[in-house]
Amino acid sequence: MGLKTMTSVKPLERKPQLDIDISEYVGEKASISFLEPRASELYPDASGLKELKRKYPEMPDAMIYQINLLGRCYQLDEEDIKAGEVNPTHSIATLARNHKEMFFYILGEFLNAFSGLDIEEQIDDTKNASME
Repeated sequence: MGLKTMTSVKPLERKPQLDIDISEYVGEKASISFLEPRASELYPDASGLKELKRKYPEMPDAMIYQINLLGRCYQLDEEDIKAGEVNPTHSIATLARNHKEMFFYILGEFLNAFSGLDIEEQIDDTKNASME
């Protein structure tokens, strides 16, 4: 199979948006939404990881990677758009710091929905290059 054949293969469709019900944690009807990660979201920019590590030094590298992935896949909602400038990655990091149960619930639902992701392998592949 040559390159021409490979490039003519129809791209895979992204899974539909994932809506995670967080009502139990916030005390009212609420959800948070994510898109399936693309390859580019699985390989983060090293400077972004370093910035997160600097702002959240207590968090291990694997957690920083997962927070970055969630932030990059987060879907802005109407409240976010009305608020103006929003940084999903830092908001999720703050959530992880202050509300670990909700963070781990969201992360678990995200990983279950997109089960083709081998996050640990991605972390190992990128950690050496991006966290140095």
